[in-house]
Amino acid sequence: MSRYFFNIRRSGDTALDDEGEDFGNLEDAREHAVNSIRELIAAQIKVGAIVADEHMDICDDAGNTLFSVSFHDVVKDHLAK
Repeated sequence: MSRYFFNIRRSGDTALDDEGEDFGNLEDAREHAVNSIRELIAAQIKVGAIVADEHMDICDDAGNTLFSVSFHDVVKDHLAK
């Protein structure tokens, strides 16, 4: 198991995930990131907020960014289905 951290980057600021979560592999961490982004987007839509193009940076326990997911890309992928 590896610990992954899910930091949210918006408007030049980053909200750091101080706890992280354990996953068996990077693909499981990616799936968790996309599902978390969907939940965040749904919450924004419910209150009438504009969904900004924020990003979730998935990092290892050394602080290295392994990949990033754009909120807009998650919406586009969902609409394409």
